[in-house]
Amino acid sequence: MQNEYRRTVGLEGLIRQQQQLTATVAMAIVSREYCAMLNISNVAWWSGLYLGLGRYFVLAI
Repeated sequence: MQNEYRRTVGLEGLIRQQQQLTATVAMAIVSREYCAMLNISNVAWWSGLYLGLGRYFVLAI
């Protein structure tokens, strides 16, 4: 019973993490369009992407 519960919680956690990752990628694409419009350099966009994705890799480990 305990094992089954843990598996369900783990699965929900994975799904939630996947949704957050998808949202981050969507935000990255949108922000890239804004950066292109506002002529902000790609360096700023990439550093933001690394910061955003770095959070998830830290959580995953």
